[in-house]
Amino acid sequence: MDIKVQLLLLALVLCGVAVLVRFSAKSALHMIFNADSHSSSSLVEVMRTSLALLLMFVASAVVINIGLQRMFGYGNELTTIYFATYLHAIAGADSWGVMVKALTHLDAFPSDSIYDALILKDQTKFQYPPSALLIFDLPHRFFGLSYEAIVDNANIISWLCLPLLGIVFYKLIDKSVVTAWHTTSRLFSETQQQIPVWMRVLALLTGIAAVAMFYPLLRSYFLGQVQTFMTLLAGLALLAWQTKRLGAAGVLLSICCSFKPQWIILIPWAFIRRQWHFLITFSISSAMIFLVSVSLYGVENWTDYFSVLSFLSQHGESFYPNQSINGIMHRLLLNGNNLEWLSNSFPPYHPWVYLTTLLTSALLLAVALFWKFLRQPNAADLSIMMLSLTIASPIAWEHHYGIAILLLAIVLPLSVVYRPLGQWTVPYMWVMYLLISQNFGYFASSLAGTHWNVLQSTLYIGVIMLLWLLYKLSQKQHKPRIANAGR
Repeated sequence: MDIKVQLLLLALVLCGVAVLVRFSAKSALHMIFNADSHSSSSLVEVMRTSLALLLMFVASAVVINIGLQRMFGYGNELTTIYFATYLHAIAGADSWGVMVKALTHLDAFPSDSIYDALILKDQTKFQYPPSALLIFDLPHRFFGLSYEAIVDNANIISWLCLPLLGIVFYKLIDKSVVTAWHTTSRLFSETQQQIPVWMRVLALLTGIAAVAMFYPLLRSYFLGQVQTFMTLLAGLALLAWQTKRLGAAGVLLSICCSFKPQWIILIPWAFIRRQWHFLITFSISSAMIFLVSVSLYGVENWTDYFSVLSFLSQHGESFYPNQSINGIMHRLLLNGNNLEWLSNSFPPYHPWVYLTTLLTSALLLAVALFWKFLRQPNAADLSIMMLSLTIASPIAWEHHYGIAILLLAIVLPLSVVYRPLGQWTVPYMWVMYLLISQNFGYFASSLAGTHWNVLQSTLYIGVIMLLWLLYKLSQKQHKPRIANAGR
């Protein structure tokens, strides 16, 4: 890693520590060593403590990264390395390349099945639904842009997504602080307490720093992945949900559904909770996107895509960045390649892998679907569903978990207020943050050929910890509150 980048990161750490000591250390230490359930005495205190903890988490991640690189020579997969490539605007074409290949084939052979042509004949892992092609096809059709120009523009927009995600993080944590304090204070009113401007600025800068040190997001940008766009859309949807713009949240998540059709499960999730505005906009937008894709690419490509989904659910991926139960089972059974990405093959079908994947996915989605469905859903409940949809997928690459950084913005203030694990809340969140935000599984590569290769799945362990914490916080939010009984 460039020495200039190291110095920049160390300077940011020192600035963060200085701010922490000056304004927030007392709040953070109070939370760490005081096990009382509701100790924050004001709205400002909730924000102060949340930012203090986040600064501690990010600073520790930077120090660990630089220490691993300087002392042990690790480097290739460190988050700080990916941050350096981001500063130099170095990005690939992981999503863009296969999309262009599919569209180029359709231009030449409009009646062909792109899945037969690419997956069966060309052995290209094109695993997106036909609707995903619209992001490239529509600018090409209506504005005459070449595919090369669209790829360049996609990487520019992807680069801009990261600072925008920092802003979304700030807005989410700001709203979450208000929500967390509001649900536990009988005397709360927005006119009585205001968060100082300096603290809001600090929250914005801390949010950008948290995004800049989040491996799944940086990896997504580096690869040239449409997942970067999806993460921003999902974050905006969470923000819309927090501000009661449920219709807008439905539209935003329907666009995500055009890339990940399994998100259609949000329809029954919203239906059983009677979230009609969300349900209507999500359903109409999804239907419109589907009909446009059918009119352009035909029904056959959709039926072939469902066959591809069936094939993927039976095989999955064994390569260690597949942080799902499917990937873990493949690796534990030493079934397929672990350390090398193979662009033209899948691991062999294994009945135990398939059965375990099927059962755990069904369990994850069933619990998320019916969790507290008789109560008014909040941001934590929507977060549970969104995260469960990713974890339950047989193929969940590291970059698919970019949404986790935005869920942290929701979790932090709620954890400050509710202390779901008592005195263990902060250590639990710190370990969880490090496991999700950094690529520690890379360092267990030497264990790939042993049953200890489960240590390559540190990101998966982290997101399971996050999911469990979301359930704990949702449970506490839905409990009757005596303090608010007279309101």
